[in-house]
Amino acid sequence: MKLVKLEDVCYSGSSNISQKDVMILDGSYPIYGASGFIKNINFYKSEKPYIAIVKDGSGVGRTMILPEKSSVIGTMQYIFPRDNIDIRYLYYAITSMDLSKYCTGIAIPHIYFKDYKKEKLNLPSISEQVNIANKLDLVQKIIDLKQQQIKNLDELIKSQFVEMFGDVATNTKNYKKVKLSEISEYWNGLTYKPTDVVNNGVVVLRSSNIQNGKLDFKDIVKVNCKIADKKFVKDKDILMCSRNGSARLVGKVALIDEITEPMSFGAFMMIIRSKYYPYLLSYFETDAFRNQISTGATTTINQITSNMMNRIELPLPPENEINEFERIVKLIDKQKFILGKSLKETEELKKSLMNKYFG
Repeated sequence: MKLVKLEDVCYSGSSNISQKDVMILDGSYPIYGASGFIKNINFYKSEKPYIAIVKDGSGVGRTMILPEKSSVIGTMQYIFPRDNIDIRYLYYAITSMDLSKYCTGIAIPHIYFKDYKKEKLNLPSISEQVNIANKLDLVQKIIDLKQQQIKNLDELIKSQFVEMFGDVATNTKNYKKVKLSEISEYWNGLTYKPTDVVNNGVVVLRSSNIQNGKLDFKDIVKVNCKIADKKFVKDKDILMCSRNGSARLVGKVALIDEITEPMSFGAFMMIIRSKYYPYLLSYFETDAFRNQISTGATTTINQITSNMMNRIELPLPPENEINEFERIVKLIDKQKFILGKSLKETEELKKSLMNKYFG
């Protein structure tokens, strides 16, 4: 098996198309950006399938295979395979590379083919490349399926919420309306200094610890400083991101459940403590909640304050209905846990195969 440079198996192409320019165009040829498909336009730049890499801005280094007779906008880089490599094998080879080390720019990061074209990869025969790509495709399909199943279960919870409690924005079930402050307590978290961060200390939960509505501990910070009792979380607390540079992350929530060690939460986070937590957890993910903390339909919400929370009014179902909803959610969460465990195992399998072929 030969070891070759990336430039030996592919070459690059650039785009000068801006996203704002394509918005006035219509046609039947797709154009893509960092987040994927944008729209169909009336021309294309590539006659054959190719690989596209985000070269500027958010998501720099993200890689995708795109179809023939399509284009990308200027923040993307075309990568065209040469005749000695299968495009899917090339895609997996590139995704195995650490392109982040070639990033330049602080405000707007960039990567350029001229910098990473010297990266090396194994180059077996075309038939072996196809065989390897087929294996990785199969594993990726299983990963995609499990991820979709988990998303479907999340949608099932939302559907069950509406079925049981109706439209909470208009209170279609005519429940008694209460202020959020009447049925819960809420407050922001711990302020700490960089010098308080240690390897062994108390975990401080932050925005990155909420992933897909669940607690995630891949990225943790621990501190050694004085922490008031109120700044420690308890089981069944709802953790909410109350402030973030990214508006879409503000308001995301997760349930604190079965914690195994003392934990606090950061100043940009909020804890909501209530016996009605099963209902409130889903309520906070509704448009009804978001509309009450915004001042207009197009308002960007950069933070959620206690005063905003104080203004919230919401329908309150009877406790027996909330308890039944919790029972159903626990059954769904059990299935999500099983799928999540299986997903991690499949992702480990893919990682192992990637290391074998490209490591």
